[in-house]
Amino acid sequence: GYLGFVNSVIKDLIPQSISLIQEETNFVLGTVVNLLRLGKRLSEGYESLKDSQNKLLKILKQFRHYGKIIHYKNNAAQPVVYKDYVPHSTAETNGFRSLQWKDTPDVIGKATHDHLS
Repeated sequence: GYLGFVNSVIKDLIPQSISLIQEETNFVLGTVVNLLRLGKRLSEGYESLKDSQNKLLKILKQFRHYGKIIHYKNNAAQPVVYKDYVPHSTAETNGFRSLQWKDTPDVIGKATHDHLS
């Protein structure tokens, strides 16, 4: 599985959410968020949750999605269908396990732009 992706999303989501609260609310609420160190508390809480669920995370790391995904190399590219149906293999022809994960700065912003714009 790709727990690294979920981890990246959550780690990006916390500071972006705090910034959004501060930008979109009045000065008093933004100041309260700063005083409570909400971003730091949420980050520490997430790390604590991960640590407490170590056994479950080991199982989740073994999860494999079997089926199809549609991948677009860029905004103008034609879609390519990738399939994986074979357990514990490296990949079938056009298997999506052959796609390499690319770290994306601002995952939430990119996903919002790509899917909601």
